[in-house]
Amino acid sequence: MVKAYLRYEHSGAFGVISSSANILYDASGKQLFTGALENILLWNIRQGSQVASLSPETPSSSTSTKAAAEVTKIALSPINQQLAAGYSDGTVRLWDIPSHTCLVTLSGHSGAVTALRYSSSGALLASGSADTSLIVWDVVGEAGLCRFKGHKDAVTDLALIHQGNKLISSSKDGCIKVWDVLLQHCCQTVLGFKGEVWSLDVGPSEQRLVAGCVDSDLRVYAIRSPKSSSTDSQLANNSVGGRLTAASDSDDNQDAQMVVAMEAAAAAAEGANGLQQQQQSGKHDVLVCMGTVRRAGQERVVLIRFDASGQLLGVMGAGKGLEVFRVHSTDEAVKKMKRRRKRKKEKQQHKAAKMAEDDTPGGQQHDEGHGAASGTAAELETLRASDEMGSLYVIMAKHKLKSFSFNPGRLTGCLGQVALGLASNSVEVVDLKESGYEVGSRLDLGGHRSDVRCLALAADDTQLLSGSNSGCKLWDPLSGACLGSIDTGYALCCVYAPGNRHALVGTKEGAIQLIDVGACTVIHTEQAHNGPVWSLALLPDKSGFISGSADKSIKFWTWTVTTVKQQLNGEQQEGSNNNNSSKKGGKKAGRSKDTGANAQQEDAATVVRQLGFTQTRTIEMADDVLCVRVSPDGRLLTASLLDATIKVYYLDR
Repeated sequence: MVKAYLRYEHSGAFGVISSSANILYDASGKQLFTGALENILLWNIRQGSQVASLSPETPSSSTSTKAAAEVTKIALSPINQQLAAGYSDGTVRLWDIPSHTCLVTLSGHSGAVTALRYSSSGALLASGSADTSLIVWDVVGEAGLCRFKGHKDAVTDLALIHQGNKLISSSKDGCIKVWDVLLQHCCQTVLGFKGEVWSLDVGPSEQRLVAGCVDSDLRVYAIRSPKSSSTDSQLANNSVGGRLTAASDSDDNQDAQMVVAMEAAAAAAEGANGLQQQQQSGKHDVLVCMGTVRRAGQERVVLIRFDASGQLLGVMGAGKGLEVFRVHSTDEAVKKMKRRRKRKKEKQQHKAAKMAEDDTPGGQQHDEGHGAASGTAAELETLRASDEMGSLYVIMAKHKLKSFSFNPGRLTGCLGQVALGLASNSVEVVDLKESGYEVGSRLDLGGHRSDVRCLALAADDTQLLSGSNSGCKLWDPLSGACLGSIDTGYALCCVYAPGNRHALVGTKEGAIQLIDVGACTVIHTEQAHNGPVWSLALLPDKSGFISGSADKSIKFWTWTVTTVKQQLNGEQQEGSNNNNSSKKGGKKAGRSKDTGANAQQEDAATVVRQLGFTQTRTIEMADDVLCVRVSPDGRLLTASLLDATIKVYYLDR
């Protein structure tokens, strides 16, 4: 037997500024992309208004019963007006930004897309998924080129280098893999992390890679250039030969030049031995470890990104802080290396002088000390990760961070600009300066900053009331526009009063608030219960309502009309509020002036009749009341309790 029934389908959402997807600047730096559930929104940062929306076509109920997939990752093409978006169902869509249309939908993953990057030429697109696979897509041909499988857990981040010939990926399995796109195989696996590798990024010059995991250290790697056959020898020659020549030119003392030359020879010999060992073990490695940089935060890394110039590096943790690092130039890094080498050399000379004063044979100890100094000099002549970058400051937000994006445009008067996607459904734009940072514009129009706890739809479907712990908001359900915000308590339940001009809100503090919907203000507050008000139900005859609370009681209320004196400026007064009475022993002229002022004040005040409610009776229950409902005919009252029982009462008794 076939049964027909009504089914509710998801038709849309509103009030969302930024969901779980990352935020991203456009090429001009004036607009911002945010993922809002299944949609991608384009915002004008200065005006704080929505410019466009990229929405996929929702399938009809006859073809699919699934809800639209949520956007998880977005990436911007570096050469044209094209945006790639990864979704929770494993698909990747390519969007044309000027026309706001979807060009093609690429299907290849069985899990949610967790990483998405374009190559520097924009011809290739790489995607990583929770199903542990990576796919390289041909953007022009709109087809997949190759699929890589090798990670044992979800892919967290990736990057395409060398014009798309190499793909670097990180995963929750605690390793970084380098893939050869042309030969379609894994050419290097980097281990040694203490846990999951959550993010990585490559600088604009494709010379350095920074990765972060669960600890407070950032791993920095040098990227070999495919054009050079012996990158290690070039690094050794640049760091030992060229930089020591610059160091010797800056020294005025001839003896210091001789010491530097001896250290250079020892470093070159040590570098040659290390180079020979590296050529035997991993001469084809793309990533060469340079060391670590300590972060200020102790939580795990969530996102690492360079800015467009490569001078700033942002590291976002799993909290409220974004640490900004300054990437030093080559000259600054070499100067820092020189200072470190000079301090080490002074310590070694001081140690050698003390050894020469000992009674033991000095020749042997001098040779041993010189050998130790030569060995450590070899380690000091190469650039370390700490020489190339240092912490600038930490940006602390009011709410937990979800993502961030550097402004790619050129800015005057500041180092850069970064947009912060907050977990409170808002976006903040921060200006980075030498002395500190300043919060500029903010996208927080509409939308709740916390979980929505209650909803109420007007009888004519023209308004929608939503409540959260920060208050209530009034919406237009057709357009999705926020009509106003109402400062109430922690809203747990709400319902429209008959006529749709007023609404009731039950709060966590046990109060019932009466709201004037047109003015978006609270006109009356009644401390009705000693516990949270979990439910409100209107009576079918429109004579009142019923409330259920955690104080184990059900209360009945009736509507009343009260008179309130209201001044012309909108302030309400109880009674006459005539406080300008004459003082004892005052003069008659003073009393007459006060009387005249009071008369003018009474004339300025008008009597206004407004809606109210009063309690009629109470029913005590055995446990907390979670929900109350009245039958359509008004004969039965049903209450659900915390002890998993349902009580049914006759209302006429």
